[in-house]
Order: sequence, then structure tokens, then C-alpha cells
Amino acid sequence: MVYFLKKITLFLALPVLYFSGMTALNYYYFSTEDLAIPQRRVLIMGDSHTQRALNPTYFPNALNLSRPAEPYLLTFHKFKRVLEVYTPDTLI
Repeated sequence: MVYFLKKITLFLALPVLYFSGMTALNYYYFSTEDLAIPQRRVLIMGDSHTQRALNPTYFPNALNLSRPAEPYLLTFHKFKRVLEVYTPDTLI
């Protein structure tokens, strides 16, 4: 039983350390990111799919704030910070 608990602990310790590090890194990037962005009517947010698929030059008065591999939870918190500065008309 002790051998099993040691193996399970070792097996779970590596993913927990990895995810904790990624969470800390995302929080650091999120808290230090400068959101001095121009006020636009259309705001495009998301991960690399919206970053590459939607070109803001085809939308009148649009800004693309998408980042590659950005989790949706981080996008939600980034949008809350954007709302403190201004409120866009359309969010994609």
C-alpha cells in the first residue's frame, strides 16, 4: 500500500507542478500586460483561431486582441479589464 501511494504521489506531482507553473506564468502575463488600447467599436478576442481567421481590416473600426493558445478564462478576465477602460459595441 505504501509503494502504491508513493507511485501515485509521484505520478500526480509532476502534472500539478506543471499546471501550477502555467497558471503562475499566465497570471504574470495577464497582470503585466498593458491595455492602453485605442477605443474601437468592434473588438475581436479569443485564441489563435480568431487571431488568424478574422482580419480587422475588413471590419470597420475593429481591433484584434487575440493571442495564440490563450485560455478562454484568461480571455474573459482580459475582457473585464477592457471594460474598465471602455465598452465596445461588438465583441467577437
